[in-house]
Amino acid sequence: VEKALRIAGTDLAEPNAVIGLGFMGLVHSLLLPNAVAFEVNEARIEHARSLGIDARSSVGNLDAVKDSFESVFVCPGSQKAFDLALSLVRPGGTIVMFA
Repeated sequence: VEKALRIAGTDLAEPNAVIGLGFMGLVHSLLLPNAVAFEVNEARIEHARSLGIDARSSVGNLDAVKDSFESVFVCPGSQKAFDLALSLVRPGGTIVMFA
């Protein structure tokens, strides 16, 4: 995870997003102080919130956060997760496919 953050050139002061809250998504979210994590599974969202992570559902209307994040870390290896990353990253931002 540390290597992914370094390669991405992630500015920890900027808002960053994490997609997926499996083990690796949780680790990314805990290491990024301004991270917002997105997940489809409500149980995982609740667990992440209990750890102090700003966890949100990736289901539904996300227009309020479109183009909001400097870096987006994609932990699931799915097309849906990648498409979400494309909608969340700022123009000129970075998408890291961690999966």
